[in-house]
Amino acid sequence: MCEMCGVQIENESYKIENKRNFCKSCYYTIINKDFCKVCYVSTKKTGSNEEWVECNNCNYWIHAKCDKNITNAMLKELQEDEKL
Repeated sequence: MCEMCGVQIENESYKIENKRNFCKSCYYTIINKDFCKVCYVSTKKTGSNEEWVECNNCNYWIHAKCDKNITNAMLKELQEDEKL
């Protein structure tokens, strides 16, 4: 079973990082970094009003709510910087 979308994998599964199993579609989502690195939800499956932040170290995008180090004030500051 794919650990990202839950689909039953009938043929070959794809393994990444800590040997998680993914279907082909989710594998390419991960390769293209189109997912939250913390909760593994695809960026395509979340609403447009979902807050995202990019990690300066690994360049992955994650949900702001998944980042345990970011405060509401920091998020607001990042949003203001983005408008400049």
